[in-house]
Amino acid sequence: MRHEKFDQLSGVPPAARQREDLIKVDIFAKLKNLLMNSTAEKIVLLSHKFFAHAATEDSRGTLAFSGIKLTDVDEVQRAFVRVERAITDLLLFIAIARQVVPMPPLGMLNRLEYPYASTEAIKKMDTIWDELAEERNQWAKGIEQHIF
Repeated sequence: MRHEKFDQLSGVPPAARQREDLIKVDIFAKLKNLLMNSTAEKIVLLSHKFFAHAATEDSRGTLAFSGIKLTDVDEVQRAFVRVERAITDLLLFIAIARQVVPMPPLGMLNRLEYPYASTEAIKKMDTIWDELAEERNQWAKGIEQHIF
């Protein structure tokens, strides 16, 4: 199976397979394009201006509205997940079972009803956690079809 997968990655048919075959540059370009989208660029710019590098007040601009929404963060996180799965599973052949969202620690939301959250709110938080986990655990699916 690994030979067949590498044949896909290299673009070389099995009959012409050679030890010197390499993964097509196009595969890496597709993975890079997943990571380097305009949303990621906005987050990188914000990071550089306010967290990672020294900047003057004039060069930073304002934080009043950075143009970044939570959906942008989701989009970038989804790209990270998909690229990580492509590298780990398809390029390195380390196929390990894992979910994107880990199981919550048992009792993580216990005692939140005193005084910060009602029992109904805790149930709602549990439901939202499950919905987000279900959605995000689907992010890695289809990456193989995307890069081939």
